[in-house]
Amino acid sequence: MLVEQLDAYNQAGLHISRPNTQNDLGNILSDMGLSRLCDDIVVDVLQPLGALLYEAHGGASLNSHHSFTVVYRPQDFKGLPMHYDRGSNVTLNVSIGKVFTGGSLTFCGIRDASNYTKVAGKCQHRVGRAMIHLGFHRHGSCPVTQTPFLPPFF
Repeated sequence: MLVEQLDAYNQAGLHISRPNTQNDLGNILSDMGLSRLCDDIVVDVLQPLGALLYEAHGGASLNSHHSFTVVYRPQDFKGLPMHYDRGSNVTLNVSIGKVFTGGSLTFCGIRDASNYTKVAGKCQHRVGRAMIHLGFHRHGSCPVTQTPFLPPFF
């Protein structure tokens, strides 16, 4: 239903704000009237998971979000360079799009740690699944090689 809503919103020709400095295509969910949904996800999903997984990093006290989608089209998206999510204690990536290949997330170390630039592992996005990580865990995205997907970030 969310993908249908995004498609309808984008086809209506309404103003679309750029979701962040690395992505041109996507939607800020609060601009679409979805702030309440995102607030509920923070309280019902992210706070309990954050408390369990990242208590030492403020995971139990999550109280805000910058929720958006991005569109990664194979013809346009060549991957995201390694970065961390500024201002994010905990990041939730949910793949809500259509079938795709590629787009895996590569993780290095935590910002300011000695292993900050060393690759620690990769995780493959799958439609309908979520990944949660510290916002200051250095990561980057590999290119999408087939069909678009829309992971929102909280």
